[in-house]
Amino acid sequence: AEAHFNLGNCYYELRRRQDACDQFAAASARDPSYAEAWNNLGIVRSELRDRGGAVVALRSALEVVPHYADAHYNLAEALAVVGDLECARKHWRAYLTFDPNSRWADKVRQRLRNSGGS
Repeated sequence: AEAHFNLGNCYYELRRRQDACDQFAAASARDPSYAEAWNNLGIVRSELRDRGGAVVALRSALEVVPHYADAHYNLAEALAVVGDLECARKHWRAYLTFDPNSRWADKVRQRLRNSGGS
């Protein structure tokens, strides 16, 4: 799983999104408890415009590690794109709970204000 994950990151850096997706999927298939692989799979699926697949992968990451702040952030962003702002707000709030001082925290607070979620 680790080799697939690392190869996926290399492909991602090379902007080979489909190859990265395939490697992250392989990593998560080999080790379903590999939250980082699920998170990265969700990110790349979102970039490939597979919004449904992105949401499934990111929810899988959170099933493994419920306090995974980055997965909450990425899931909120994917949900916002598909128009589920209520659920997106829930995950933006969770992100702030787990990582309130991150470099993305102000952006998340702004997204909450702009979406009517304070």
